[in-house]
Amino acid sequence: MIKENLSLNFKDRLKKLMDVLGANGSQIAEYAHFDRTNVSRLINGRRNPSISSPTVQKLVKGICLFAEDKNALDTLCALVGISPDASEEEICAALTFWLFKDLEADQYALDAAKASGNKKKAAKNLSSDYFSERFNAVLALTDFSNIRLSRLISVDASLISRYRSGTRTLRSNPKIAHRLSEALFTRIEKLDKKEELARVMDIPADSLDEAYFSGWLCGIDLAASDNISAAESLLEAFGSYSTETGQSLPSFEEAVDNDILNDTTDTYYGYAGLQQAAIRFLGNAVKLGVGELLLYSDQSMDWMVTDPSFRAKWAALMSECVRHGIRMRIIHNIDRDLEEMSKAITAWLPLYMSGMIEPYYCTRPEGSRFSHTLFLCPGHFCIQAFHSVGNGPRGLYHFYTSTEDIAVCARDYSKLLENSEPLIRIIPEDGADAPSGSTTRILNSLSVASMPETLAKSFSSPALKKYHQTRSAVFHNLLKNADITECITLADHKKLSAGKACLETLQGIEDLRYTPEQYAEHIKNLIRLLDEYPSYHLIVLPEVPFTNLSITIGGDYVKISRITKPYIAMTFNHPLMCRSFDFYAENLTKQHRIDRNFLKRMLEERYL
Repeated sequence: MIKENLSLNFKDRLKKLMDVLGANGSQIAEYAHFDRTNVSRLINGRRNPSISSPTVQKLVKGICLFAEDKNALDTLCALVGISPDASEEEICAALTFWLFKDLEADQYALDAAKASGNKKKAAKNLSSDYFSERFNAVLALTDFSNIRLSRLISVDASLISRYRSGTRTLRSNPKIAHRLSEALFTRIEKLDKKEELARVMDIPADSLDEAYFSGWLCGIDLAASDNISAAESLLEAFGSYSTETGQSLPSFEEAVDNDILNDTTDTYYGYAGLQQAAIRFLGNAVKLGVGELLLYSDQSMDWMVTDPSFRAKWAALMSECVRHGIRMRIIHNIDRDLEEMSKAITAWLPLYMSGMIEPYYCTRPEGSRFSHTLFLCPGHFCIQAFHSVGNGPRGLYHFYTSTEDIAVCARDYSKLLENSEPLIRIIPEDGADAPSGSTTRILNSLSVASMPETLAKSFSSPALKKYHQTRSAVFHNLLKNADITECITLADHKKLSAGKACLETLQGIEDLRYTPEQYAEHIKNLIRLLDEYPSYHLIVLPEVPFTNLSITIGGDYVKISRITKPYIAMTFNHPLMCRSFDFYAENLTKQHRIDRNFLKRMLEERYL
């Protein structure tokens, strides 16, 4: 047993503990989901929390997670006087008692009673960086149910549930964020609970107004949440994609008339000229039935998006190109901020999904003096422009039809393509994931890859057997050299008893269901993996973030798969987009991660 000075107070004990574990404030803050300054205030004594406070609960859990990750759990347990084989709850309780050991016994008992009996009534002072915790604290003041709030702001109740559980955030939808914060603040005012809300927000009551509240609730951790927002926006667009868009587009004849098709102009002026040239370009491509179009532009998108009438004609002609089997290579200008990039990809997504468009991005650094446009129909015609940045509305746009001019433009495009990488690949969803390093997968069920072979055979499904052989091999090879994190939701006993616990949904095996015995066999294998591979991590989510998607995030690789029709997957390697999904995965796993020993015990008690 490590000797200790019994006269230490809370801050001294915390300092001693961190010294023994070799931890610093930034590390503990990360594991406890705190801002670094929160831990600093605890260490220097500027903040003296109650033993029953949420701050202490999160701090203690964070310390335990840090100790486990750094193989220092034995040291921690020796210091606080408990066996390393104890459950996570027991270790956390022992650590809490040790940190507050100098309190009077009656005060300890009083605070403990408050912690267990009055959680819902006590207004919590939240400094958490997580929207879900702030949202739940405010909901406790408003007495709103998920259904009632969802009706008030016109969203599905399941989305409110996902906000509460932390599997979704608000940043990806500013309109919902505005309606939600407005509804909650109005309710707080109606119930005369502004002072209680101010205590939750840890601000003076006279500083509280709706704008301050909205920023506190929805604008948390802006750097990270901008990345998370970009990832969620793309996931929402991909998940909601339908071949039936419901959008009414002009017919080919309405989009382009014969005067434009037969135009012989070789120079167009300004945005209006570029719009006319683009309609002529696409219209003649469809009329001639060409095989390929090559597109590049790094100038402002204003010429395309500011005029709704032209935008509808552009969309109609692009759709006609796809319908007529014209393949397109597009080198996108994505040297923009993350939000613009996400919006651009989302806007082009319906065309990407056709499989007729190959999107690229150029790896050469962006220039800031001149912009270029190059729309090429090899062997037929070309639009080319070169002007100073910002002069697009008054620029010259050349329409070339001579063989020599088109050949020069084709060489320019070919050279540009040599320095470009694929932005997005649309592929059938029927293969194994391809990352070679640490990977996070977000699934709607237990993964086929983690299923034991005997269990896979017991379903008597050739399709499942084929998937299992491929995915299990990739899974186990990756475990030997990298970390694999699987984020899943568990089936409850009601669903198992009713025969509604589905296997991971993959093309061709979407109707297979577990029996309770088969599910228990799969759970048993997960426990074996947790014991055998320190590189395997299981995160149990309270809900599925996106019900019809599975997501694989592998550092420099992201794959999003639709698990409902149309079965299709999208992969990309662009560094900024991959980083946004890294933030998304990190945010999700940190909120729901629990101690490995406690997780195994929970799985055993619930299913075995």
